[in-house]
Amino acid sequence: MWVTAYTDASVRNEKAGWSVWLRSQRGRVIRKGKCPPEIRDSNMAELFAAVRAVELAKEHWPETSAVLLNMDSTSVIDKIAGVVNESGKLLPLLRRLHSHGLKIRCKHIRGHRAASGESTRSYLNDQVDRLAGRVTGKYRS
Repeated sequence: MWVTAYTDASVRNEKAGWSVWLRSQRGRVIRKGKCPPEIRDSNMAELFAAVRAVELAKEHWPETSAVLLNMDSTSVIDKIAGVVNESGKLLPLLRRLHSHGLKIRCKHIRGHRAASGESTRSYLNDQVDRLAGRVTGKYRS
């Protein structure tokens, strides 16, 4: 079963938050949370959000066989694709999930476009951006 995920992260004052919106044929899952304290830059936070998306997909729907990660970070897409390998502990986690037969595809979304009436993908990217920002205090509820 394919799961579509929208992920984003926010970093403010060296505190990072993540958010994930998942959709499958069996429903939706929306989650947000704080990143571990050692994650203080936006690239690592974005990668952490992607990892959480894959983990949550497997937790909620064990029959998940593939995840499409929609995100606005091209540098993280490159890391997930294995183009850059400087990420320490998080990239091996994605590789381990990959080695268990889980397909992971990434699709870039141009960030911060929902206000201009763009697509549903842009709207959902804006929503996960706001959720992640609420974790760090960047946006108010």
